[in-house]
Amino acid sequence: MKQFAVSFALLTFLIAGHETTSGMLVFALYYLLTHPEAMRKLQAEIDATLGGRLFTTKDLNSMPYLIAVMRETLRMAPTAPARTVAPFEDTVIGGKYFIAKGESIIVNTYDCQRDRKVWGEDADEFKPERMLDGKYDTLPRQAWQAFGYGERACIGGAFAWQEAQIALVTIFQQFDLSMADPKYQLAVKQTLSIKPTNFFIRATPRKDKPRLFAIPSINSGYPTA
Repeated sequence: MKQFAVSFALLTFLIAGHETTSGMLVFALYYLLTHPEAMRKLQAEIDATLGGRLFTTKDLNSMPYLIAVMRETLRMAPTAPARTVAPFEDTVIGGKYFIAKGESIIVNTYDCQRDRKVWGEDADEFKPERMLDGKYDTLPRQAWQAFGYGERACIGGAFAWQEAQIALVTIFQQFDLSMADPKYQLAVKQTLSIKPTNFFIRATPRKDKPRLFAIPSINSGYPTA
């Protein structure tokens, strides 16, 4: 029974992490492809930081513009756009709203993270720069809740954050991307999470960069071809 419980927990963790990460990545690619200057800045940061070598765990959270792109992507399109919570005890929110113990409340993260009082009149625009130079750290408490908050925060949030960094760096380090349909207009589908629908891209190997391959754990070199 113990072995079954561990296996079930691992499968749940991997599925939840995959769903969170895949949603973030697809939206990030969409926003970057529709904002070429942001994509150029990201690729330049990756090239300057890695210099042609493979991404390692030491590089996690070391690229400010990459982190800004991820935060802004999740602000614009949180993979889980809403969640349901309930208070443990009778509660008054904001000094005016009485919520009885156990009463369900839907938190609409998608709209909350576009609040013009917090993000300005350009809240519906993709601007990673709004997350740079300490701006993210001075946001009102709980203004950015892409992975939930507090005790009810997503258990796979940190896992997804690392996965997304590895994936985005690997993709932009080795490929130039373009939209399969330059006229594509964002359309969103919702299942367990939200994702763009009928969104396709083309990836072309970068001619100015060596091809990098994952290496066995026993080998400390960085083979290229």
